[in-house]
Amino acid sequence: MPLSVRQISDNIVRHMQTDSRDVVTMRWSKFYEFCERDRIKESFIEALKEQLRTESVLFVRGHAVVAFVKDFDFAPMR
Repeated sequence: MPLSVRQISDNIVRHMQTDSRDVVTMRWSKFYEFCERDRIKESFIEALKEQLRTESVLFVRGHAVVAFVKDFDFAPMR
């Protein structure tokens, strides 16, 4: 059975806290594996974004990777 949005969010946040990371990236194939899903619908992505937002973590989609980023100015541009 696939992990719930809440479980996935908790795992991501826990990983970021444990490793003291401001950003975590995953290739799409690893993200599907991490979520224990064969397919990911837009509604799932939106629900995950909302759940992560409660933890002040942003979800960003790229072509090759997804990124989870703490929502604060940890690396300001000079």
